[in-house]
Amino acid sequence: MHHALNAAFAEAIARAQAKGLITPDHDPLALAVFIQAYTMGRVLGDLDTEPVDPAAWNALIGDVLDALVRPRR
Repeated sequence: MHHALNAAFAEAIARAQAKGLITPDHDPLALAVFIQAYTMGRVLGDLDTEPVDPAAWNALIGDVLDALVRPRR
């Protein structure tokens, strides 16, 4: 089941790359797994006794995603 989720995410990412919406610099499957990993990281951060500040988390993820998926011109 997890493979099917990875494959579906990777396929969507590959389509977006083909349309120029996401930089083709990274493997679609690797990017799909990364997206799931940072989502799980958010959950783990929320479960901590001293949760991560949501604004700090969102700023970090925004910067990472900008670097990863913004098409380079």
